[in-house]
Amino acid sequence: MMNHVKGLFFKKIHPLLLLFFSALSASSAVNPLLLSQEAAEDEIRPYAHITFLSAAGTTEQLTGRILSETLEKIEIERISEAGVPSGRIALEASRVKEIVRSRTAQQVYEAKVKRLLRTEASAPERAKARLELGLWCLAPHPQNAGAAPAPDQAFGHLLKAAQLDPKLHAAYPPLLDLLAVRRLAREAVADQELEVYFLAEAGGYRHPEISIRLGEVYLEMGLPDQAMKQFGAVLKDGSEPVNASLQQRARRYLAKIFLARGESDKALKLYWPEAGDAGKPEAFEKYYRSAWFLLSRGRAADRSQARAFLEEARKLQPDYPGVPLQLSALDFVEGKLQSAENRLKHNASLAPDSPDYACALGFVLLERGKFKNAEEQLRKTLTLLEAKAGKGAGAPGLGILGDDESIAPCQAHLGLGLLFEYRGNAPVAAEEYRQAQEIARQAWPLGTPVPTFLMARALLQSKEADKARKILEDLIKSQPDDPGVLAAFSRSLADVEIAGGSEHQAYRLLDQGTYLENGDPFLQRKLGVLLLRKGQLDGAFPYLSLAREAGVDQPETWCALGYYHYRKNELDEAEKAFKKVLALVPRPPKPSKDEPPPPVPPARLYAERGLALVTDARTLEVWEDNFERDTGEEIHRGWLKYENFGIRITLKNGQIVFAGTQENAADGVTKLYREMDARDVVRVSARLRFDQGAAGGRVRAGIRIETTERDVGAGLVFFRDVDGALKASVKTTRSNWEDLMPSPEKDPSQGKLVYAAEKKWPDDGAFHTLMIREADPAAKGKGYDLLFDGEPAAWNVQVGGLGRAAKVLNVGISGQTDALGTAYRFEADDFRVFREKAQEERRGRR
Repeated sequence: MMNHVKGLFFKKIHPLLLLFFSALSASSAVNPLLLSQEAAEDEIRPYAHITFLSAAGTTEQLTGRILSETLEKIEIERISEAGVPSGRIALEASRVKEIVRSRTAQQVYEAKVKRLLRTEASAPERAKARLELGLWCLAPHPQNAGAAPAPDQAFGHLLKAAQLDPKLHAAYPPLLDLLAVRRLAREAVADQELEVYFLAEAGGYRHPEISIRLGEVYLEMGLPDQAMKQFGAVLKDGSEPVNASLQQRARRYLAKIFLARGESDKALKLYWPEAGDAGKPEAFEKYYRSAWFLLSRGRAADRSQARAFLEEARKLQPDYPGVPLQLSALDFVEGKLQSAENRLKHNASLAPDSPDYACALGFVLLERGKFKNAEEQLRKTLTLLEAKAGKGAGAPGLGILGDDESIAPCQAHLGLGLLFEYRGNAPVAAEEYRQAQEIARQAWPLGTPVPTFLMARALLQSKEADKARKILEDLIKSQPDDPGVLAAFSRSLADVEIAGGSEHQAYRLLDQGTYLENGDPFLQRKLGVLLLRKGQLDGAFPYLSLAREAGVDQPETWCALGYYHYRKNELDEAEKAFKKVLALVPRPPKPSKDEPPPPVPPARLYAERGLALVTDARTLEVWEDNFERDTGEEIHRGWLKYENFGIRITLKNGQIVFAGTQENAADGVTKLYREMDARDVVRVSARLRFDQGAAGGRVRAGIRIETTERDVGAGLVFFRDVDGALKASVKTTRSNWEDLMPSPEKDPSQGKLVYAAEKKWPDDGAFHTLMIREADPAAKGKGYDLLFDGEPAAWNVQVGGLGRAAKVLNVGISGQTDALGTAYRFEADDFRVFREKAQEERRGRR
């Protein structure tokens, strides 16, 4: 039956096929004879191989390209053994005995894939088949002009091989090579890359590059402990000569993690030079990195060693630009600002496009009080970085741990933040710190707490204590095991507590910080200053001394020491300390005509005031009443009282107490005053305390100076208003009492009224000091400065008729409220009048 059907098929159908092929032949179609002559070899053949009968009847072969073929004729271009065309030949189809056709790399690849997909072997066997196919795709093929047959397909087969059998270690080296090539081509391979690394780890395959990349991934995921294991494995690898660059990367990553944890000692151990390293070119990095780690610890004892290491590094690589940067940083922390500036200017002139030099120079100029020039350099830093990024260069420069990463972008914003802080613009400073924080997070996953701490400080200065507290608390939660961060957290949160009036809580935090990080000079200084403010001089001095030893010539530490010696009446030592600050922090240069005057750096301003206090102590005498006498005794020593408005003035436990309910007149003033010789009075001060919250009442209370001619005389009152704001009122011989209006100017050298608004009496229930002093004693009372706790609230207030030209002044304390029936209460425990000493006594002291 089957034979019958087969015969029927050929009888009925075969003529149709002949007609079909005849039609194809008419359009140069494929010869049916040749269809059955294709060889089955699985190899790439760039040319066809034709076997044919020559006219002489012999069998011959030729290699070439088939240009056309019909049922009658085949036209061929001969190709010589050298692969060069050597003419054409036309063969009758009947003379052709066999054709082994050309096969492209793509055709061979497709055939291999079909066979691979038909296999039903086990997973390990299929994995090996995938590996062989992947390697074949990558191997150069002589019959494919030496090129790999299917390089674009190799990665998929190799990855599939690893997926089928992660223990097939032979798959990973070519996979790593392909990943490196694709990364260089900037292809998006992150997901596949991770899969390869995790498959290798699961299969037990070890390679330094995989460990490095896995470590980087763990860092990006916020898992530094797992990252450290990977980087540590690279350093333990026995192939040091082969993997030197990878081990260098691993060492840098480990150092970064140690630094982020505040463990600079462990980072230092990774690089510390050995005895025989001197003069060896490969030891450069040891000297260079070790110097930086020594500086980062902030210990005075480390600086000479750091300088020695930097000099060794400079001998090995004289032109390496990072060495001058570190030397200038060393000069900076040692207070050698002029040397740092000169060094940076010289190197910046050699490399004008370096953002790192511009940034470092900006910081030095900022510390020197050259704010305009500092801002120019910091903004130049950002401009240079933008230009480099626009050229596709990213942000290259001299990073702390790698020459391919610059810390300048973060530092530039930090510098601008400090600049705006010095200028009194805390909100803008906070925004600059926020940008620095964002850059730090992007550049380094573990981040750095410095921008965060500074941002919290700026928010605190902007009266946003709650936001500052939240930022600091979130930070400590993110790094709970880092003693350095904990100590800095204690220091910053103490500022929040001080701003809120909780000095006891601030003291607890600072004491905790010194326990965690007993070598932190900033924390020690802050604790010493807090104890000074509390009057505990003997407790403050050890902390200030430690800060001085650790921080070398930090101006703020010298200011605190100067104030300590002043409070101890050690005037010569106080003067030396304050003059040291003036030498470290020069006055800003004078601006041009169209520019506003630059602010005086805070440390210098404090030192100038300190020197003024020292001069006062040598030239002035003080009449004071601290009210320390029997409580049953009447107020005397020349004090006069006006109690016409229901407020009683009593002496109780060494304090003057104003207490009662406002009666008779809503604006009636209750006064305690005494008459003084106007020719002697240089300043007046008093310490006052108000109850916290509503218990204090809506009270206006302060200190005052008036002439005795009450109706036509002059006067000045410096007071706390009912809302807690610090204000002043002035009365002249030509006008009645008027509130002093604020002015935006802050420079006292302008010779006119300058009043800084926004100051408030803290609602802390503590004593604070108000002072009225002559702005210029040589001018004999033509203007007055108003100070709150030693800080200026108003400069050079002009009060016609109030100066020493008057014969007698009434000086004292007063209180009132804003409505009848309102109760209020406040206390005073100290009152002082400063007067010039007699000329003879001053000469005797000299």
